[in-house]
Amino acid sequence: MSNKSFAALFFALSFIPAASRAQTPTPGRVSPPSKALEMKVDCGKEEMYYHLAGYSVEVHEKSTRANVPFPAPLEVKLEGVPLQLIGRSNIAGAGFFGEYYVPLSVPAGSRTLSVRSGAVDGSCTVNVKKAAAHLKVKPSQAEAMPGTLQNAGFAGQTYLIADAVLTRQQGYTSGFEPVSGQAVRFQVNGKEQPPVTTDAGGSARLKVKAAPGPTDVRATFEGNGQLLGATDSASIQIR
Repeated sequence: MSNKSFAALFFALSFIPAASRAQTPTPGRVSPPSKALEMKVDCGKEEMYYHLAGYSVEVHEKSTRANVPFPAPLEVKLEGVPLQLIGRSNIAGAGFFGEYYVPLSVPAGSRTLSVRSGAVDGSCTVNVKKAAAHLKVKPSQAEAMPGTLQNAGFAGQTYLIADAVLTRQQGYTSGFEPVSGQAVRFQVNGKEQPPVTTDAGGSARLKVKAAPGPTDVRATFEGNGQLLGATDSASIQIR
């Protein structure tokens, strides 16, 4: 090839975009590895109550220990059962605190809470326990109104009305929610009364004839597979 031809070829190649040319690896150079991440999951006191679960999670670099944003949305499971989020808040750095209802399908005892964000995961062991129930009873006095159909034959009678409300805690930072479909037993001056089932608002109402004088009312919830029992007492002067 003549010097003139070689010069023309070199001139033409110099105008080919760099991205179109074949890339030759540079000896001794390697691509930097992806930063290794790890997850820390903290279950706090390591206790969870039915319908109430709390935990915190952080993701950080292994080398620097610096917190980083989560690679992907969190997937949280308790014994393999997905948990329904009811509250969330961010903590220092890239941390996260969440509250979840504990599914009734998860039995009480030592259970594993697992958290995943993309390819990073972590877990902790918790003790699922029964939750505390709250019961409040309030007695009042009522008179049967003469002439009303529902009180026919009972005009002038005095009645004791005992309203009991059954609730459970909704979340660590939340209030209380009603517990429906549960039996509440009443005692009036120590005498057992027929049980009453709580309605959608968690209320159970007892209505019985009452004689004048001091009257003690006691309401009791025996508990179930997820809730501990509860009881409350109150007194009223029937006139």
